[in-house]
Amino acid sequence: MTRQMSMQLTQFLLLSYISLFACVCVFNVVAKIHVLLDCFHVTCFLFVSFLTATRTVWNRVDIYCFNFLQLTRWQTNVTHPMVLPKTVMSLGSHKTLSRIRA
Repeated sequence: MTRQMSMQLTQFLLLSYISLFACVCVFNVVAKIHVLLDCFHVTCFLFVSFLTATRTVWNRVDIYCFNFLQLTRWQTNVTHPMVLPKTVMSLGSHKTLSRIRA
């Protein structure tokens, strides 16, 4: 083997090693980003699930309050038309109550 061929082989092996090292570094960075994105997605999923559950609970509270007030109004014969809507509006959202009344 000549000296020139030896140098070319050394350069080739050095470049191969550097390329392999760069690929491993890039793979590690991508893997860490992937893990961070997975954590972010899981966090978002849990947050949205929590909001959905909370919204469902508050909708149920609105329905129960509305039903209770309707029952109370029926039992006490409250005839003034503004008594019930004002009370119910202070307890829940107008959108939910409109949906219940429909």
